[in-house]
Amino acid sequence: MKSNNSGNEDNRAKADKYSIIPVDRFNSPEKLGLFSCVPDDFCEGRYKCDLSQYEAIDNFLIKQSVNYSDKNLLRTFLLRDNYDNVISFVSFSASNQILYKSFKKAKPEIPTIGRNLPLPSIDIVYFAVDHSYQNQGIGSLWLGKTYTFISAISQLLGACVASVNSLYDAVDFYTKRGFISVGGGQSKKFGNEWLAIPINDVSKLKSDL
Repeated sequence: MKSNNSGNEDNRAKADKYSIIPVDRFNSPEKLGLFSCVPDDFCEGRYKCDLSQYEAIDNFLIKQSVNYSDKNLLRTFLLRDNYDNVISFVSFSASNQILYKSFKKAKPEIPTIGRNLPLPSIDIVYFAVDHSYQNQGIGSLWLGKTYTFISAISQLLGACVASVNSLYDAVDFYTKRGFISVGGGQSKKFGNEWLAIPINDVSKLKSDL
């Protein structure tokens, strides 16, 4: 069995291989076209989501992410290796989120400004790991760094929560890392589920690559 120190050393060894860059400063656009978050063992019926939902994530990165960054609609950051292969990416935007009774019961520290009025949030619009690097701990490392981004952003603008419109297949991944459902009948639509985590919890879970 590995000790905790051994696990930390493994994480540091992984981190040494990677760097972070905004997508609009990435000088190997042909590498974007190689990215695919479709799981290697994907087959219809085995997963809760359709293939098209995974492909939509890939298509955003490949065809739209630079344009969205240029227009300041979303900010996308890449995790790349020493050969400019894209390991993972995340896209953010400022938004607002309705948090329903079940969420507020679980997280009573969240303020209330009226019945089901939306509260300011930082949205993780896209978060994906290339299929070649899935199930290797990369997603957890990258989400920890994502928390660090969000914590820093929250010091510059008002935000009560970070939220993500998760694929059903990824809900367990997020809930194991602090997210819970926003509640309400509108939280689940089209094979996705809205989840959120209080900013104060994000600050406790942040980490650096």
